[in-house]
Amino acid sequence: MISPDISNPIETSPQSVLRAWCDINGHMNVAYYSLAFENAGFEAQEILGLGETYLDQENCSLFSLKNVYTFQQEVREADPLRITYRVMDYSPKLLHVLLEMFHAEERFLSCYTEQLVAHVDMETRRTSPMPGGILEMLEKMKESQTDLPLPRGIGEPIAIKK
Repeated sequence: MISPDISNPIETSPQSVLRAWCDINGHMNVAYYSLAFENAGFEAQEILGLGETYLDQENCSLFSLKNVYTFQQEVREADPLRITYRVMDYSPKLLHVLLEMFHAEERFLSCYTEQLVAHVDMETRRTSPMPGGILEMLEKMKESQTDLPLPRGIGEPIAIKK
């Protein structure tokens, strides 16, 4: 496992909005936000020691349970993207993560997603506790990032305010 810088969210590889990702409105379609976040998530999980290498060695993986997307500002074809991955909370079997998508040049927040993921034993296909070393790293990561700013609206329920 690579030893990540746990004092800041994980910066994933740059991505760009492809023409095929755009819809009739001329901006990135919601389905491709999910794809871009998924690509970034897999990369970050590998850095954290919970990715494909972990699956191959430990026969355990992470499964998505809930994803909530909050759109702030549109991105369009060829716009460069920068996505960060941050552990908000965890338990022995679950992770609450925040991924933020920024326009890489103009630096505005385009979208963020809060995700709840489960640690799963692939043999039983049931949740199982993460190894102690991973839990210790997640605790240090969470503690070191507690004071970082959060995007507006994080954790809010979906509702029409009256």
